[in-house]
Amino acid sequence: MVTDTLFVLDLFTIISLLVLANLSQRIGEALRIYPVYTVFYFSVAIVVVASFIDLIFGSGDTTTNQLFGITLLLRGIGVIISIPVAFKYWHWLFKEKL
Repeated sequence: MVTDTLFVLDLFTIISLLVLANLSQRIGEALRIYPVYTVFYFSVAIVVVASFIDLIFGSGDTTTNQLFGITLLLRGIGVIISIPVAFKYWHWLFKEKL
């Protein structure tokens, strides 16, 4: 059950990061921002690796609870490192709203 939910969340995270990477690339070219959008692809790779580890070794076993914690940490790191990059490209949206 947990593995199925995590797989769906991983899929949504991967798709969201890829969409952000594509849109950030386009806006970065228009604004001539240094291409740091590649960090999104690195984040996708981290989430894919964590999902692959859970798929191969399973996360429901009591013997893999520590491994499950490590893969959750990897997912968190993947998302956290993409937040400053997203803010770099999309900070103007906050100024428009406020």
